[in-house]
Amino acid sequence: MLTQTNDIKKIKELDDIIFGQSSYSTSTYEIMLNNNLFYFITNKNEIIGFIVIQRVGDDYELIKVGILSEHRHHGYAYGALLEILSTFSYETFLLEVKGCNKEAIGLYQKLGFELSGYRKDYYSPGIDAILMKYTKNTN
Repeated sequence: MLTQTNDIKKIKELDDIIFGQSSYSTSTYEIMLNNNLFYFITNKNEIIGFIVIQRVGDDYELIKVGILSEHRHHGYAYGALLEILSTFSYETFLLEVKGCNKEAIGLYQKLGFELSGYRKDYYSPGIDAILMKYTKNTN
C-alpha cells in the first residue's frame, strides 16, 4: 500500500538503512521536497520502504525506490509501482538505474519499462546508467 508523505526525515532514515553510502543527503531531500512526490510503502501499517517521484512536464520520473531488506522479494515494490503506473496521469514514465543492478532492471522490465538508452560510466568508471521508459497505453 502507498501513502503519500512529506516526512523527509523518515524517508532519509529509510534511505540510509537501505542504500547506506549511496543515500541522499538531508539537504538534497530538503531541496527535493518542493518538486517531488514522496510515498511510504507499507504492509499492515508498517513502513517498509519508500518511493520518490518527480514530475517532468507531462511525464514523471522515478527518482528512487527502496525496500527494507527483510521485506524484499515479496512483491511490495512491484505492487507499489504498479499502483503508481495505473493511477497517475502521464504519457511517459522515466527512470535510470545502475547497469549492474540486474534485480531492479528485471523488476522494471516486468512492469513494462523498456530500455531507452544508457549513460556510459555515469555512476563511476565501468558503471553505466541504464535509461528506461514506460509509455502508457491509452487505447
